Amino acid sequence: MRYDKSSKNSKSSSFMLKSMLFGLLSGLLVCTVFLILFSFVFVKIGAMPHNIVQLLAMLSSALGSFTAGYTTLKIQREKGLYLGALCGLMLFCVFTLTGFIVSREGFTYLTIVKLILLVFTGALGGIISANRKK
Repeated sequence: MRYDKSSKNSKSSSFMLKSMLFGLLSGLLVCTVFLILFSFVFVKIGAMPHNIVQLLAMLSSALGSFTAGYTTLKIQREKGLYLGALCGLMLFCVFTLTGFIVSREGFTYLTIVKLILLVFTGALGGIISANRKK
């Protein structure tokens, strides 16, 4: 009986895509929850400096990216750095495209900082999750 490598690769790639989709959705959920939490803080405090608002938005994005990488690798259990960084990159694309549509601003240095931050935190979440014992 011959071993068919293509069926194994298609199963593993579809499993990887499903785990990444679940991880991305969980990362978006965590980011949304933290943004809602921070908005309640803004309302209670009143006027906040623009720098603090940007910092908290980046913090919530980073927590979402970490969660996306962690959750994806909790399911996948291998390729922690690669898949975690890919989750961070995908979240960056979602956040950046949404930001461009809403604000119509171009790339700034903060865009590059957010890219590095999200890829790094996604990879960190993936590495931690892949190396954890069951």
